[in-house]
Amino acid sequence: MTQERTEKRILRYMKAKGSATRPELARALGISLVRINALVSRLSRKGMLKATGEKPSRGGRPSRVYTYQAGYGMVAHFQAESEPPHFLAGRLEWLDMEGRLLGKESARFTLLHKESLDAWIERKKDLRLHGICLTLPSGGVEWEQALKEHLRERYKCPVQHISTAAALCPRKEKSLALHFRQGKNPQGAHYQGGKILECGVLHLLPALVPWERVDYDDHTQVEEMVALLLQSLTCCMAPEQIYLFGDFWTERLEKRIRYNIGIKLQRLSVKPKLHFRHMDRQSADTALRRACIDFSS
Repeated sequence: MTQERTEKRILRYMKAKGSATRPELARALGISLVRINALVSRLSRKGMLKATGEKPSRGGRPSRVYTYQAGYGMVAHFQAESEPPHFLAGRLEWLDMEGRLLGKESARFTLLHKESLDAWIERKKDLRLHGICLTLPSGGVEWEQALKEHLRERYKCPVQHISTAAALCPRKEKSLALHFRQGKNPQGAHYQGGKILECGVLHLLPALVPWERVDYDDHTQVEEMVALLLQSLTCCMAPEQIYLFGDFWTERLEKRIRYNIGIKLQRLSVKPKLHFRHMDRQSADTALRRACIDFSS
């Protein structure tokens, strides 16, 4: 295992545990104490770990206790949403390595160039950037790849697109997650082969009306829109589990969708199991920030 991967294992353990001694780390991770000593010293010099005390040992010198330092670095999370008639509403968030929000700024763009984020990002004087995450409009935008390549080259850190659906997708084989937000196109992501993959442009699948114009108080319309989407995705991807996240589910609407999709898929011998999950905007944002940190850690 490379040094970088081993350091990430140590940091993940310390993030979950909070603090530990070097012998405790060696036992928990199955790594020799000699190597742990070298890596902990290296991570301490980087400010990722800090000696915060001592713990008595059995018959020898006390062992130093090291504590995880969430402030050792930052993650920049840029979100952009389409805004009529031809604008993008952008928000840049700064997160510490535990996902806590350190600050945010907003702006509207008529045209977003690959250099558009540089002034925003470089406004941070003490730049300890460990990752940049992008959450772009459903289906992405033309300049997405150029934007990612520019950011990777300029800031020498990982850059990844992460949708809310990808952040919510369970790590279960052949699972599909759909995130619905009123006034927006649905987002989808599925877990297959040990990876989370984006579903792409769901708004191009068969629908009664554009998703932006759905009346969520009209349960007949919502029922048929969701059922058509589920039918298309089931035929294309054959998921075993489908998780539907939204803030408008009711018990009656869930029953109607289950019945509707049951009729549409009646010829299939094996049908996907549906799981409805209530998800408000705040909870979705929290899940998205957590996914950004997991990617960058």
